[in-house]
Amino acid sequence: MSKKIIYACECGKVYRFSDRFVGRTLHCAQCHRENVVPSVSLPDSRWQKAPPVTSEELGLYSHWEISSSQGDGSSSQGNERLEEEIEIALKTDSVVPSSKPEKSVVLGKYKILEKIGEGGMGNVFSAWDTELCREVTIKTLKTQNKRTALSTARFLNEARITARLKHPGIIPVHTLDYDETGNPYFVMQLLEGRTLKQLVKHYHHSKISALSQKTLYELLRHFINVCQTIAYAHDHFVVHRDIKPTNIMLGGYGETFVLDWGLAKQINDQANVAAPSGEEEDGTPLAAPEDEKPDLTLAGARVGTVGYQSPEYLREGISQPSDDIYALGVTLYYLLCDRLPYKIAQNQRVVFDVVMPKPVAPHLINPHVDRPMSAICLHALAHDKKERYRRAEHLAADLQRWLDGEPVSVYRMGRREKMTLLFQKRAIWVGIALTAFFAGFLLARLLM
Repeated sequence: MSKKIIYACECGKVYRFSDRFVGRTLHCAQCHRENVVPSVSLPDSRWQKAPPVTSEELGLYSHWEISSSQGDGSSSQGNERLEEEIEIALKTDSVVPSSKPEKSVVLGKYKILEKIGEGGMGNVFSAWDTELCREVTIKTLKTQNKRTALSTARFLNEARITARLKHPGIIPVHTLDYDETGNPYFVMQLLEGRTLKQLVKHYHHSKISALSQKTLYELLRHFINVCQTIAYAHDHFVVHRDIKPTNIMLGGYGETFVLDWGLAKQINDQANVAAPSGEEEDGTPLAAPEDEKPDLTLAGARVGTVGYQSPEYLREGISQPSDDIYALGVTLYYLLCDRLPYKIAQNQRVVFDVVMPKPVAPHLINPHVDRPMSAICLHALAHDKKERYRRAEHLAADLQRWLDGEPVSVYRMGRREKMTLLFQKRAIWVGIALTAFFAGFLLARLLM
């Protein structure tokens, strides 16, 4: 039985958590403070009187039990409380919607606990390792895809490529095995967190300007880690081919992971491009969760997600690192603007290079973004891959320069901007110099 942790924010808002959330960061929906869930519950018994919101009321979010400090109000107050708690759960929940299996399932030494996610090809479960006594994640192939050779091949490809790439931004794979009926599954490190898409939505809906600026800097630091992870994959001749906000997970302790390597491709280490064979899909259309539509993986055409595919890939169908650079640019644009730079209909993707308009500069949409950051984003989105960043670490380096207040490589600053940047970097010393000047001036006037 899990213990319940009752916690009150400084603003007076009261929450009730399962103890599995201890140590995680809570963004209070009432005051927007960031709090760490404590391991010790409030001793005051009056908080226990607040009726909890049940998992049925919260819909799919079965791990959350949240209570209000106003537990004895009218029914209208109760409805307002319920709506507020559902909003809090949707904004702050750090796990994927889950549901427990109808009966206990055992795969080798692993006991399935509950379903925690679902993708186009597979289901994701949390499980208990009975030998090492630890909780892990198990990914299995969906029933409707088990007889599809293409889906099985991609499933095995994801496990093997992920296991081969050893980087802090890639979830370690412990083992690949088969169940009693011969269906594959692989076991990974358990990961709990929120997707970049969830955090971007929270950032753009924040009403506190100072908090928004701080959150933007934090998201960009995570995005730099994503760029470095992709740079590592490219150095090992692997192209991800499906980079997007829902495939980036941010853990509760500052971790950044790039997920879903099911479409990843090993490229030719000499020509640095992929062979054109095997690019066309001819199997069962891959399903996608409702919250990802219209970001659907195309069936019967190019692989990847509509809106994140590079112009050259749509024209040529050949995978190369520049495709991932472009997808990083689209993801960065989404982070800055809460929308994609282009809206591409499925029947327009072939002529994308002809009909592609110039995207609106991010600094015209987000007031916390300046022209240098816009230049970084638009450079990663360049239509011609020769005008894009050549490597993912070059994009990461420019983003780090921007965070450090340094000039970026893709933007030529004017004289006024250089003076402003210099003043910002030397604000303390300029303030001391001005104070000393005026103090000396006043002292000289007094002595005259």
